[in-house]
Amino acid sequence: YGTLAAPTSGAIIEGNVGIGTTGPGEKLTVAGGIESTSGANPYLKLSKTNATAITSYVQIDGTTNNLQLYHGTGSRLDITSSGNVGIGTTTPGSLLAVQGNGLFSGALTVGGTLTATSTVLLATTAGNVGIGTTGPNQKLHVYAATGNVFASLQTGNTSRAQYLAGHDQNTAYFGVESTA
Repeated sequence: YGTLAAPTSGAIIEGNVGIGTTGPGEKLTVAGGIESTSGANPYLKLSKTNATAITSYVQIDGTTNNLQLYHGTGSRLDITSSGNVGIGTTTPGSLLAVQGNGLFSGALTVGGTLTATSTVLLATTAGNVGIGTTGPNQKLHVYAATGNVFASLQTGNTSRAQYLAGHDQNTAYFGVESTA
């Protein structure tokens, strides 16, 4: 910076700056909290300026009061003041709301009722549905590795009939069983 003069109400500092510490390890090291109170949308901005430049920031939206994580051109994650989290939406109506496609490469565990708000189709690209198999070769392919009954249709009313399908050795059967 050599002969440059410090800007009005500012300073030029070479090296690392520490606030609340005497041994800063980065260009700016703060020991303690940081507060931003100016403007309707206070934010912390991070910018990468090389050939693949991108800007990301964390802000509090002045209209919704959501805590927002921006990356590139828009909000990617919003947390409302009630604790709801939105991915791809700025108005999450439940504890977790995802707008758009999702991918679970591991197990998905549901501890309560799973409710679909649109058509749910568990099928191959050929339109085949499999239960107990990862390679259904018919429109509906039900496979049981053990046991004789592979399909059962029944109601909670035990006095009603139930429909069973299965096999015993080399014999297939379909039957109606009534407990009444």
